[in-house]
Amino acid sequence: RVETERALTDPQRDEFEDMLRALTLERNQIKEAMGFALDNADAAGE
Repeated sequence: RVETERALTDPQRDEFEDMLRALTLERNQIKEAMGFALDNADAAGE
């Protein structure tokens, strides 16, 4: 099986960076950030 890596778009990168900057110990924020990371795991090389 060949894995292909894709890059985040600029808006996706901005959204994720904003999520990480605003992250607190609130469970819902952590859930949202983890969900985003898992949904975009194929861009992990970034």
